[in-house]
Amino acid sequence: MYIVILIILLVSEFKDLHDTIDKLDSCLDKLEQRNDDLYSRMKELLESSRQTRLEIQESQCAKDNSVSDSNSTEAKESAGTSEGQVQSTGNTTEHTV
Repeated sequence: MYIVILIILLVSEFKDLHDTIDKLDSCLDKLEQRNDDLYSRMKELLESSRQTRLEIQESQCAKDNSVSDSNSTEAKESAGTSEGQVQSTGNTTEHTV
């Protein structure tokens, strides 16, 4: 008789253990899915960040080149007048180099 009761108790304990393991498995599946979702989001964010950084760098390079070209043009124009001397004769102004 004791053996039958013991077996019933063991079966009940195994059933509880099985249910607990099923719950854990379900929780782990959900956690794995969240982890996969986060990983995908992070990859998208990283790619977006890289793209934005490249666009900013390209924009900055274009801006720097534009400023550099503008400064070069101004420097050339001012160099032309500063190298030559301005002479005024009557109604005309002459530049000599």
